[in-house]
Amino acid sequence: MDCGEIARKLVERSPGLVAVVYEERQLTAAGLLERSIRLVNALRERGIEPGDRVATLGVNALRSVEEIVALAMGGYVRVPLHQGNSPERHHHMISHSGARALILDDVCQDELGGGDLRSTGLPCILVDDGLGGDYERALDAASSVDPRVRLLPGDPCQIGYTGGTTGLPKGAIQSQRSWLDVTVENLLLMGEAGTEPDVYLAAGPMTGAAGAYVFSALAAGMKIVVAPNRTAATAARLAHEHRATVMLALTPLIEELAESPDIRAESFGTIRRVISSSAPLRSRTIRAFADRFGPILTFAYGQSECLPISALTPDLLRRGLADEPELLQSAGRATLRSRIVVVDAAGQELPRGEIGEIAADAAGSLIAYWADPEATATKFTADGLVRTGDLGRLRDDGILFLADRSEDVLVVSGEQVYPSSLEDALSDHPDVLEVVVIGDADPELGQMPRAVVTLRADTQTDARRLAAWWSAESRLSQLPLRVQISDDPLPRTPAGKLSRALVRALAANSRP
Repeated sequence: MDCGEIARKLVERSPGLVAVVYEERQLTAAGLLERSIRLVNALRERGIEPGDRVATLGVNALRSVEEIVALAMGGYVRVPLHQGNSPERHHHMISHSGARALILDDVCQDELGGGDLRSTGLPCILVDDGLGGDYERALDAASSVDPRVRLLPGDPCQIGYTGGTTGLPKGAIQSQRSWLDVTVENLLLMGEAGTEPDVYLAAGPMTGAAGAYVFSALAAGMKIVVAPNRTAATAARLAHEHRATVMLALTPLIEELAESPDIRAESFGTIRRVISSSAPLRSRTIRAFADRFGPILTFAYGQSECLPISALTPDLLRRGLADEPELLQSAGRATLRSRIVVVDAAGQELPRGEIGEIAADAAGSLIAYWADPEATATKFTADGLVRTGDLGRLRDDGILFLADRSEDVLVVSGEQVYPSSLEDALSDHPDVLEVVVIGDADPELGQMPRAVVTLRADTQTDARRLAAWWSAESRLSQLPLRVQISDDPLPRTPAGKLSRALVRALAANSRP
């Protein structure tokens, strides 16, 4: 079986079910399947064969779901480009993957550097302008007869490029089998169905985390509501209008929902599960979110090369809110399909409680890095687990705690200090909006932690007062900390994660 078969089975049992909604437009299950088949045939008519890579770039749209379904059905290898990346990174992903086709929104053409897209040399480019442009004309002219492409479980399905901010990204290959396994894992993370008809609100990017739940939603017969943007106001409107029961949101949206005074909790009254799968959430944010909406949050930990690895689920969240606050700083337990160990530099398993590199076998473990055998060779342990590059520890009961990327760890007076722990502690201050901790060279300490902070509006707090609070009242007051205020929002990756690499560059231009 391949991923596309999920859409076919949905039509067999519920052809008239409303499967996708985008603002005023909608598709039934039968309509989604037909348009997906037409897209497969449109690509075939342009010489794009099964196994060819097809790059996609765009904002969330009605097209987003049919694009995901069609590329899986047609045996194409999807290469999602992330809106907000630089032209250099987009072009690297297109050329490195050997993509032969590009599907994009007209509003994203400038992200590729402007000019004539035909100069890319790609044999097939379909531009969706939402008004019957290249994309719609191609579908209208294509056959609606299902070609029933024969696919094998090990056939590549997607190349997910890493989202790091240093160096050029690497492409992690996922197979049809692994994407089906991810579908099952994500369906479990969505939780048991309630009495309300299930509605999945995709309030994150369909080229990223929100798109990874499409086949899970279709398998469960959920209506997929595609949000046109990632604002709290839009999420609240759509959740209320469609009586959404499950929502995917990136960290910035979770933070906005947790603290925005303009958002009414009643708008999310039918939501039973909110899934976040980008950057880890601060414990303060988790508490504030639970206070407003209840313990409905799930944080899923994973990466392009290995997903999902673990999850902080509502049962653990309730314990953390009650009498185990440490749980709110965890990444939860291994998911049903995953196995987690913590290893040393040589790849040997460490005892429980010791910090080392997290290694895992998960449903979405990469086959290899695309066209990069050297990186592939170093990505796996001797027994085949994926080395994540993240540091962490496992508690005796299997709860996973993340530390930091190995390159971000600071050495202060000879001791290792994890920036994320300082960030979480500084976030306890009520006037701190965002914080990233980096390290400065220091002749006495080796490295001095520096917190680059943005403050909430209308506060009288400044760097001096914040540093004084840290020394007198913070739970990590024994550690030194230099505070620097930024007047601008701290930079994030296209996936919504605060970026230490970009903050290091920003720090020199911020006021002390």
